[in-house]
Amino acid sequence: MIYSLKTLTLILLIFSFSHHSFAGTWEDDFSKKDNSKWNVFNIAAWQLDPEENDDIWEIKNGEVYGSMHQLFKKSMFLTGELTWRKYSVTCEAKFIGDEKKTAMLGLILHARVNENKRYMFLLNYFDQKATIVATAGPLKQGGEPFKGWAQEIIKFKIEFNTWYLLSASVVTNDQLQFKIRNLDDAENTEEFKLKVLEPIVSGGLTGFLVENADAVFDNIEITGKNIPNGGTFPVEPRSKLTTMWSKLKN
Repeated sequence: MIYSLKTLTLILLIFSFSHHSFAGTWEDDFSKKDNSKWNVFNIAAWQLDPEENDDIWEIKNGEVYGSMHQLFKKSMFLTGELTWRKYSVTCEAKFIGDEKKTAMLGLILHARVNENKRYMFLLNYFDQKATIVATAGPLKQGGEPFKGWAQEIIKFKIEFNTWYLLSASVVTNDQLQFKIRNLDDAENTEEFKLKVLEPIVSGGLTGFLVENADAVFDNIEITGKNIPNGGTFPVEPRSKLTTMWSKLKN
């Protein structure tokens, strides 16, 4: 038994060392009401929108509350550096408040807001669908599609006031992956991929998105080879996290 415990301890130490040696982790559990590493950006007609909007982003009660109540306008709450590249992002998210058919929330990866480039991983309440959308540049004259624009859509049951575990990844230089799990219903889980039309060669910011909705986000974790170790770290797992991990184990 003693030998087994020593062996297990050694394996855990090696795994922990390897994880932090070859890939960094930046995470925020929002236990500190500090948004100094986060910035708000809005987009309309798929491009950066400099006008005043009714967006609200604030950290309260250890969570991020995001609100945008305009159709066809998306508000993003982003962190990171433009050099962050080929990473994975995991968070918890849910719609709150009054149900709105056109409500949307999601994750953003590799955002370069001034160049109108981003990869969006979205839950669309109206269509009851999950979507990956890749955009790789500004609209052409006449409102033609983006150069490099692509999307993949699947059916997925979405409910208000229900926590979802979202995981978005840049898997390779031409492939994105989206994983979704209902934390109250483990069988309501999906995973799908999108092959992009142009190579993913540049990095960018990451974070959350809302459109015509009130939403809550929590426990973001960003991992990748060039991601620095940092952020805030929870002292004890909260009940929501305990529930999440028990469901994942099952």
